[in-house]
Amino acid sequence: MQRNSLPAWLDWLEKNHPTEIDLGLERITRVAQRMSLLTPTATVVTVAGTNGKGSCVAATAALLSAAGFSVGVYTSPHLLHYNERIVVDGNPVDDTEICSAFEAIFNACQQNSADYPEP
Repeated sequence: MQRNSLPAWLDWLEKNHPTEIDLGLERITRVAQRMSLLTPTATVVTVAGTNGKGSCVAATAALLSAAGFSVGVYTSPHLLHYNERIVVDGNPVDDTEICSAFEAIFNACQQNSADYPEP
């Protein structure tokens, strides 16, 4: 099956998502190693907790942008469009960029059949 559009990728991911959740990080670490992502080239700020994450991320992104930094934000879930989850410098990434990322993750996962590309 060709996954050449964002709706096709999202449909494939939904249909092929494992029924059990693997809570360990070993699988993700293997894929990150294959993609040379274990040491990010940019500073990463992770916001976690029960309440206020969206507000905290929005305020932090606005402050960093105002200070001249390039800011990338990943949030979940989205409200209307999947692209809302990934924003770079205030602009949601386009379908082509997301599809390219999904393809790269899928290819890295294929090196070990136990790995599965998480959405």
